[in-house]
Amino acid sequence: MKNEIKNVFILREIVKLRNAVAHNSCVLCDLDKKDNNFPPDFKIVHYLNGCEIGKETRDNKLSNSRIRQITYTLYMFNKIVTSTGVKINITNDINDLFYKRIILHKEYYINNELLKSMYAYFDKIIKKHYSMNIEENSLT
Repeated sequence: MKNEIKNVFILREIVKLRNAVAHNSCVLCDLDKKDNNFPPDFKIVHYLNGCEIGKETRDNKLSNSRIRQITYTLYMFNKIVTSTGVKINITNDINDLFYKRIILHKEYYINNELLKSMYAYFDKIIKKHYSMNIEENSLT
């Protein structure tokens, strides 16, 4: 029961992201704001350590509410979804978005250090937990 209660705080952050998307709010606005001073959940710290994301980067990125919400969503997806078919489809979608669509016109953002650092941060998470070879990479 205690474990589920801890997940409530993670799920609350995910609901905020869901609501922003559902109401057509700009999800990528204010990525440079430091608007979340609460320490991240220990599970998230452990998750990001496994992605070889250091403490300074982790603290910096998770101090932004939207980055925290996206990170928590990626984490919980692997904890909640048990269907291999769904995991494969989502993994394909994430890889298509991240490695094709986002970088399609990367020359537009070549001088934007904030976007490049965000990309590097999420690249580590995606490579660790959303590898295209699902058998080689545990999504649980």
